[in-house]
Amino acid sequence: MKNKLSNIDVSLIIPAYNEELVIKKTLTELSAYYKKNKNFLGSLEVVVVAAGGDKTAQIAKTFKQDFSKLKIVEPGSRVGKGRDVRLGFKNSEGEVQIFMDADLATPIHHLRETVQKLREEKIDVVIGSRKLSSIHPSKLRATFSLLSNLVTRILFFPRIRDTQCGYKGFKKQAAKKAFKRQRLNGWGFDIELLQLAKENKLKIYQQKINDWDEGPEDMRGDSLLSAYIKTFGDVILLRIEAWGRFGARHYKLFLGLSMLASFAIAMFIGMQQSVWFDEGYSILLAKSSISDLLNLTSVDAHPPFYYLILKGWAGLFGFSEFALRALSALFGALALGAMSLLIKKMFSKPAAIVSLPFIFLAPFLMRYNFEIRMYSLVSLLVVLATYIMLKAQETKKTRDWLIYGFIVAVGIHTLYMSALVWGAHGAYLVYSSLKQRESLFKQKFILAYGFALLLFLPYLPTMISQFQNSALPSITSEVGFEELSTVLSFGMLYQPIWQVSALMAIPLFIFLVSIIKQVSANFSAAKPKKDQREKEGLSLILTIFLGPILFLALISLIRPYFLERYLVHYIIFAYALIGITLDSAWRRDRHLGSIVLAVSSLVLVSVGILNLNNTGNFNFQSLNRPNAQSVREEIGECGFSVIVSDDPFSYIDSNFYYQDCDQRFFHKDELGPYGGYVPLRFSKSRVNSTEQISAFTVYHLRWESDPSFKISEDLRYELVSSKRFDKHFVDEYRLVSESI
Repeated sequence: MKNKLSNIDVSLIIPAYNEELVIKKTLTELSAYYKKNKNFLGSLEVVVVAAGGDKTAQIAKTFKQDFSKLKIVEPGSRVGKGRDVRLGFKNSEGEVQIFMDADLATPIHHLRETVQKLREEKIDVVIGSRKLSSIHPSKLRATFSLLSNLVTRILFFPRIRDTQCGYKGFKKQAAKKAFKRQRLNGWGFDIELLQLAKENKLKIYQQKINDWDEGPEDMRGDSLLSAYIKTFGDVILLRIEAWGRFGARHYKLFLGLSMLASFAIAMFIGMQQSVWFDEGYSILLAKSSISDLLNLTSVDAHPPFYYLILKGWAGLFGFSEFALRALSALFGALALGAMSLLIKKMFSKPAAIVSLPFIFLAPFLMRYNFEIRMYSLVSLLVVLATYIMLKAQETKKTRDWLIYGFIVAVGIHTLYMSALVWGAHGAYLVYSSLKQRESLFKQKFILAYGFALLLFLPYLPTMISQFQNSALPSITSEVGFEELSTVLSFGMLYQPIWQVSALMAIPLFIFLVSIIKQVSANFSAAKPKKDQREKEGLSLILTIFLGPILFLALISLIRPYFLERYLVHYIIFAYALIGITLDSAWRRDRHLGSIVLAVSSLVLVSVGILNLNNTGNFNFQSLNRPNAQSVREEIGECGFSVIVSDDPFSYIDSNFYYQDCDQRFFHKDELGPYGGYVPLRFSKSRVNSTEQISAFTVYHLRWESDPSFKISEDLRYELVSSKRFDKHFVDEYRLVSESI
């Protein structure tokens, strides 16, 4: 075992790539300097990193007796100066560790000041600082140096005058901190090293090197242009990685800000929208008594849990549109936070940070974060259940599995379609057990699903009745090529595939190819033992997202059952996959592919948010924009008027805005016992003829098609005005004076 107490005072690291022409002269001068300054320097270790294929190593070995210790590291072929310096520090033992160029461009006499500074308590790092305007005889190289230095100072170190001088010294512990995460091999390694020193809050001293001598121009095998291009590329990579580490260090802050911003944007877009039928239905149920609420949901398409939550929320905060939308926006923000914590648990904190922008800007999620419906709540429940499931797998505690089962039951009581995710969970758990050759009957997740079924069992007859009596939506479609394409276009651009322009089709195609390529590469690059956790995480994410879609595609062979809104509770995993894939690809040095994927993704979701802001809650099934709020504003004062909706749908669609008005709806026959109109079945607001209307002014709310309510046939009234709002019309009728 290596002795932690080093007997070396100073280590001097010399990266020497094919330096057989200068290494003898350099070590001779260094030996002479050491003899004169041995009392000051103490024991001196020289580490020569002899990369390349010349005689540098053989020549250096002849100086073994000239220093306290001489190490020759032979890493083989050329990789980069960064690799050579890193290896040198890895093999150094001195309390003070300094690297300098093999050609002694920084004269040896500067060692005294460097060592003296590093022996002071307040200095951790010493870097050489040259006068860049005059160090290079070549004007071209001088210009490149000044420009690159300007870029570096803007992006990284405003106060550091020279980052690229090949002369830097560290205290031993400071070197360990700085080199722990240093990995660049190219010309940008100096910048990376200083950035890591900065992040570790190491104190840096800039030592003036006014007599730096460039000597013969040596670019270690690179041309001047290629060296600066590579350096610029490294600068971009380092800036991105530095932002990532900054985000990881302030993870809680960024997560909190993202959740707040998610809530704020959802409310900003949501408050510009009109409440529409589904939302109006939610509000009607929330205003009902609990017994009526349970009875009404039992004959419609969805279970009651969300409506009960909405009722309790409105009881605390009221029935204003802001309060009602805020509940969904809150659930959406919490789902974002829970997903970030899940990614952190499954992968890493950097992966969670990288994923945040894509979940935060996810246009499809944002659309349902402001809708007064159950979809953002189901997203939250699904993410929480996934987190608890993984925790239960780790702890193997019955309590954790029962909590998971409870959340599954709550999810089913909120949206039946959540069963698609619970099925995906089950498939993943079964596969994991079989892979580990464990008996399925001994697995505690069987207990969890049994517990969930037990909790749902009392409601099972109600669900069966709902399915048998066709209370479920009739606007579903098959999962064909167009629907699959629409999943992609809706998810990234919030547009159905037939709306996507040729211009946006390009980044959409680039994104699709990039994500498939990078996910596949991450799977193939994952090492069996080292990256097993990451591979399992990717498998789970893909199973939760793709499993339900595959199931719906198979079900479509029997009965169409696809609706875009039913993607909400698992498409969040697709957005998370983008960030997870980027983090993994970047760590494996697929930088160009990562940048292509990141740029295409950010462009798409940013355009998607703008599209959402413009599109709002447009109904893509009926190709209709809800306009009840605009119509209500047009009508204005309604104290002496009657508002007649042409059918039960438009009544529920607009009723939220007519609480202070006498609103009726037309329907000739009695309403049936199943479906979304049941809340109006025995309503006193129903009219079946114009004879039941008696008011000076009547506003008729109708669609663009032939109206059912024929107020125009009643000679008592004359049409005063008719105004159109997309597919909505409001006709104003007034009582004819002779009939008064």
